[in-house]
Amino acid sequence: MCHELTEFINNRRFTWVSQAKTNRCIQVDDEWVGLVRYAKTFSHFAFRRISAEVEEKRYKWYLETTVVMKNVGVVKLVVLKQRKNSKKLTFLVSNNTNLQVLQVLDYYKKRWTIEVFHRDCKQYLGLGEYQIRKLDAVVIHLHLVFFAYTLLKNARNNPFLNSVLKGIKSVGTACQRLKRWMLERFKGRTKLLSHPT
Repeated sequence: MCHELTEFINNRRFTWVSQAKTNRCIQVDDEWVGLVRYAKTFSHFAFRRISAEVEEKRYKWYLETTVVMKNVGVVKLVVLKQRKNSKKLTFLVSNNTNLQVLQVLDYYKKRWTIEVFHRDCKQYLGLGEYQIRKLDAVVIHLHLVFFAYTLLKNARNNPFLNSVLKGIKSVGTACQRLKRWMLERFKGRTKLLSHPT
């Protein structure tokens, strides 16, 4: 939630959702107050229960409001709790003040799939392994890595790949299975070439 990044996104009129640190300050009347101190001004009864339709298992209670955050501006603030009497709070912030609480939570939950995507691309598909300096070449490399990821994630749509990768869900395991499958096919072909009939 650095100022440069939020300003960059705001200038392009995109919606962002981020978790705010507990020491972030918001404006209350004429003074800057930390988020934890601000949240303590609300009673437990001000928090509402998250409906079961959201399939949210971690957080059960929320409070929503619009505030002015230091170095960010007017934001939608969502305070989350695991239990109604819990003192541990999570603060979600969005530049789109029209979002409903469940929409903010849904945006935030998508963050984990993005983290998994980056991890898989780095560990299994060579995202950070390029040794080129030209920007065009780096962009091509990134596109190829993302294309490989997309192919692996959508392998179930291809009947042939689906049979090879049956029951596999993770990208890492799919890469290992495909490497092993290709080596077995390559070994079989080399045997045929070395013993012609």
